[in-house]
Amino acid sequence: MKAAFTLLIVLGMGYFAAAPILAAPGPIATSTRKVVLEKLESGAYRWKLIEAPIPAVGDHQVLVHVRAVALNRGDLDMLDPDERRDHSGLVVASDAAGDIVAVGRQVQGIHKGERVTSLYFSNYVDSPPTRAKLSGAHGANVDGVLGDYIVLEDTAVAPIPPGLGYEEAATLPTAGLTAWMATAGQ
Repeated sequence: MKAAFTLLIVLGMGYFAAAPILAAPGPIATSTRKVVLEKLESGAYRWKLIEAPIPAVGDHQVLVHVRAVALNRGDLDMLDPDERRDHSGLVVASDAAGDIVAVGRQVQGIHKGERVTSLYFSNYVDSPPTRAKLSGAHGANVDGVLGDYIVLEDTAVAPIPPGLGYEEAATLPTAGLTAWMATAGQ
């Protein structure tokens, strides 16, 4: 399957989205392109495009065919040196939108063909925040979403609101979390 990446610049909110333009839907690929962090001699990181097999979907996971990814300030901050841990190989970015192409055996309420957006945290389904819930930030502590196909926990996706395109929906996770924290968060 051939694909090209275009870059959509969205001003005002300080983010931009890379929207993959993919070939017509067909069978699920056996490999995926994804962007990972690669450590430089200086200790800083850079993004590296790699090809990798699509992992099997676990019982509580979904496979998403990514259609758009929003990049945020935090994604750029991951390029800075980090003396606490090595981020080499971590898939970057926290915000994506796409289509469900496979679901795990125990996934409920999510169906193949649904349009979804990723959530900022992989395992945060209710309050109050805990260290364990906050440690599931995509693209920072667990693999992110910048790939053609990504496997996410079933707790890490939400339906795209009607009327929104993939590019618009991909900007919701971080922006929505920021708004929630500003109004109701702690």
